Amino acid sequence: MSGRKRILVDEAEYFGLEQKAKQLGGLQRAVPVLINQLRQQVNNDLVRVSEALETRQAAVEAQVGTLHEQARNLEARTEQKLREHTRRAAAALEQLGTDVRRDTEARLVAQQAAWRAEIDESRRQARREIQDVADRVGDLETTAAQTTRAATDWLADARTMVSLIEDLPHERHAPGELARITPRLDTAATDLAQGHAASALGLAQATYHDLSDLRLTVELAERENLLARTAATGALAYLTALIGQNEIAPVEDENGVPIHGVTLHVDHWSRGELTRLRDEVAARSREVADRVLSTADLRAVTATEVPGHEQRLGEIVERARLRQLRSQLRVNLAETVAGVLGDSTGYQVIDGTYVGADERERFLAKMQHLNGNELVVEVATPSEDSSAMVVSVHSYDDDTTARHDRDTRAQAIVEGLRQHGLASGGAQEAGDADPQWRDLEAVRKREITRE
Repeated sequence: MSGRKRILVDEAEYFGLEQKAKQLGGLQRAVPVLINQLRQQVNNDLVRVSEALETRQAAVEAQVGTLHEQARNLEARTEQKLREHTRRAAAALEQLGTDVRRDTEARLVAQQAAWRAEIDESRRQARREIQDVADRVGDLETTAAQTTRAATDWLADARTMVSLIEDLPHERHAPGELARITPRLDTAATDLAQGHAASALGLAQATYHDLSDLRLTVELAERENLLARTAATGALAYLTALIGQNEIAPVEDENGVPIHGVTLHVDHWSRGELTRLRDEVAARSREVADRVLSTADLRAVTATEVPGHEQRLGEIVERARLRQLRSQLRVNLAETVAGVLGDSTGYQVIDGTYVGADERERFLAKMQHLNGNELVVEVATPSEDSSAMVVSVHSYDDDTTARHDRDTRAQAIVEGLRQHGLASGGAQEAGDADPQWRDLEAVRKREITRE
């Protein structure tokens, strides 16, 4: 005759231990290492961005040099402002520290808005100067030849501006705008060919300014995309380094002192959650490097995704730490129950193991009496992240007094746990003893499969 008794242990004491583990178990942060890695990544990206922008700017300035004086002055002023914008943004990125996870992107967005306003005001001033010149010329007696020459100049400059825009990713940042504006150049050219120089001049000049504004819009959008990508790359590099720092963590005692020779392998105890997070971060890093993300998405990486993943990392480490603690608590509780049974009934422990020799699983202790009777103490939790402990005593008795003995043993366990400061509910009949737990060698070798 055999049977099983089930005892639910009050989780209060163990909950206190878990709370202590949470207090002691924050993320490891080797801050100087993180900052150095972050800054190195940002600086490397800034070098690449600067080289690409310098190459493009040299080509732009060569074409700007072919414009007539008024347009050349306008664009030269714009180029100077663009250089200043990029230099200031790069300087801001170079100052990144661990605050990249918090407000760096917000600060950059605010700064870029202010810089855009500066550039716009500079261009408005230049446009006013151009208009002043045009008004003064209009007050003089202007020959048809002079008007024709002016219209020809503005048309040529507008076509140069089209060429500059075509070298930029304009469809990405201003889809359809270039195609909308350029037909007006054909209209101006037709007016000029038909002798309508005044109307051609007005249309050519207005179209030039629209094209110049479009080029500036695309240039700024592209530079902001590059800088947002640099910030996102740095933030992801920081997160990757932080994940690496927390793959293996020390296990600390109740005073926060690391226990010698004991470590927490986070990926093991999290059942691969750390690897999944690392893989997600790596995939996002590839997307950032491949330039498939919009500026808004890149800003979200820095401002939202990285802080969110960092919080998730902290939760993974905490879960892993608590699971390791519960594993040890299962052994401790089994030892307590075995000690109670040894003192009260004469049963002695002859073997013990986790299912599948995996410390993340339930723990079993096999005990034997001098008369040959055997029982197995099983300690489990209702779920992997539950604080409750459930003790099941599987009795493999072969004599006729087994039922009475089981009741006596169960009551002894309940009283013994209470004496150890562990309140528990009364023992409950839980059916027959589970035969699968009797052969601990087979239990130890069992292959564990999970959904």
